[in-house]
Amino acid sequence: SVVAREMARNAPNDEVREDAELMIGQAARCREILQRLTEMPEATDAVHERMSLVQLVHDVIEPHMVHGIRVEAVVNGPAGETAPDVWRRPEIIHAMTSIVENAVDFARGEVIVIARFDARYIVIEARDDGPGFSPEVLAKLGEPYVTTRPGAEGSRTGHIGMGLGFFIAKTLLERTGATVDFRNGRRGGAVVSARWPRPALEAPGYTGA
Repeated sequence: SVVAREMARNAPNDEVREDAELMIGQAARCREILQRLTEMPEATDAVHERMSLVQLVHDVIEPHMVHGIRVEAVVNGPAGETAPDVWRRPEIIHAMTSIVENAVDFARGEVIVIARFDARYIVIEARDDGPGFSPEVLAKLGEPYVTTRPGAEGSRTGHIGMGLGFFIAKTLLERTGATVDFRNGRRGGAVVSARWPRPALEAPGYTGA
């Protein structure tokens, strides 16, 4: 942030100044994200520490139900099995919400968040029906300072960035034990998925009163 401000102050032309100002804005966004995560209250009891997998995906999509795009959550698992409870992890909710925000930005009309579980893994996947990732972006996605937006055009949420959102989301998810994958769907659109070994995310059965 300090270096970017110095660059903006001494920019030799408008293009460099705009780049520096964008860096300043993204550094501020990163600071806000980290501040929100550190301010989230610590769980105080076993009931609050856990949530259903269904509740998790609904919490992820809830902020994005107001942009004129159909946003739906689906939970799938083996026939006859109930979806597991999972630990309430603010960093997972934030990261997946950020990924869904990006999907809403580029979707033509629909975003689907799918949670799948089996005996070994829990997977949460966001799919949109937009244009998908371009090859050059797909090769670098998840690194900071990569963007698919030259400006605010086409962004429903008003978000402009250089890839810090994806970088932070990927880092947060990986720190919880997830493997993160970015790809284009076979029928088009972008697909972002996070896969955890089931023991890393599942909350064991609660036996309290």
